[in-house]
Order: sequence, then structure tokens, then C-alpha cells
Amino acid sequence: EPRNVTLTCSSSPETGEMARSRSGVGQFHLSVEGVASHVATSQRDGRSAIVALARKVINIESLTDYERGVILNVGTISGGTKRNIVPAHAEAWIDVRYDELAQGQEVQRELERIARASDGAGTSAALWGMLHRSPKPETPEVAKLLAAHRKVSVALRYPAPEPVHSAGVTDGSIMAEVGLPTLDSMGARGGGAHTDAEYIELPSLSERATLAAILLRQLAREAPETPEAPPEAGLPSAGAKLESGRPSPPVIAGSRPVVGP
Repeated sequence: EPRNVTLTCSSSPETGEMARSRSGVGQFHLSVEGVASHVATSQRDGRSAIVALARKVINIESLTDYERGVILNVGTISGGTKRNIVPAHAEAWIDVRYDELAQGQEVQRELERIARASDGAGTSAALWGMLHRSPKPETPEVAKLLAAHRKVSVALRYPAPEPVHSAGVTDGSIMAEVGLPTLDSMGARGGGAHTDAEYIELPSLSERATLAAILLRQLAREAPETPEAPPEAGLPSAGAKLESGRPSPPVIAGSRPVVGP
């Protein structure tokens, strides 16, 4: 049995399905520059960044392919300064979901192509971003954790439906990427995620806390006894608080301009 595992308290659907696997995710920022002008005296001299961005947004959204597990969403869009000025700037943030790394790389290339395309004379575009969470696949170790979770759920007469694949992404994807078997969706049951109608089933708070406590105790009992290794030189001690005093950058950490001047 593995000595180290991860339990993440991300929420689950109202019916209680656990996530056996998860999609990867990427974030991208697309900005478009045009030429400002007054609509009454010199509109023909202007180059609308909003019009150019709108055309690109339509092309971006058309990349969604539910059958392949590829989802793109232009989540925010802004631009312009006043109603009587041809907008010289517009921008959008894009969310990308994919089930296989090759799909994510393919989508990134398509986004780069769309950014380079001429969607209005006198306009230009720049794309920033990255694929920052890899897909979390189902593994034999995860299957064992799910089976242990289901066994405890059944014993306690809690909901125990079959686990599902989820396009949602959690910190469990980070743990899985470094090789830790990860049991996902241990948080409260609910629905309407990220909307004004979001809710949780209150009884599920104690339900999921009980499940986590019993599972952790069982896993601790099953773990092989190994001597504690001394701390490595230069590494913080257990429980040390790790933080940076530097402010976060305005773009995604680690991102780079993938298309643009």
C-alpha cells in the first residue's frame, strides 16, 4: 500500500459521484490593438479592436469539441473607453479544458493561429498563457482509493455512486502529477458551481468529514512502517510556512507571450 496519498476536499455533485479522472486546463489572455478615432469626425481613420476581437472570439469558441473532451470558454471580455470613440484596445481571458496533453497542445497552436490571423486592417493581437494543469488520469492506485472510499460509504449508508470523469480541475491534479495517488472530490456535495445558485447539501459536511477521518485512519494503519528520514539540508522543516513577500504578476505565473510583437 502507498505510504503517501492525497485527499482533496473539492466539492462533488449533489448525488455524490467521486472523480476518477480529471481534464487538464490552460489559461490564455488575448489582447487586440487598433486605432482610436472620433466616430463623428474621423471614424474611417479608426480601426476597431473590439470588432477584431469579436471575430477571434467566434473562432475560439468554435474549437470546442465535446465528443473529444475539448472545451474552450471566453470567460471575460472588455475594451474601449467611450461610446463615441472607435476602440483602440480590447482583451479577453480564455479557459481551455482537454483530456489529453496532445489535445491541449493542439488547442494552443490553434489559439496562436487565431491570434496571428488578420481580423481587421490596422489591428494586431498578442496571446499570453500556458497549459498549467495536466490531465489527471485514472490509475490502479486511484482505483484502490476509490474502492476503499466506496466500501466505507456503503458501510455508513452514505451515497456511493460509481466514480466519473470530470472536466473540473483541482489541486489534486498537482499532487497526481508528482506521483501521489489522489482521492478527489472529498468535499461537500452540492451543485450550481460558480453561479448565483451555487449550494451545498448541509448534511454532507459531517458526512464527508466522517468519511475522511475513517479513510485516513485506515490508510495510516495499512501504511508500512519506515524510519523517519532526517531533513535534507537547505529544506524547510515540517510545518514551515512558505510564502513570498513579492506581489503576484498581472499575468499567469510562468506564462510567456506565445504570439505577438
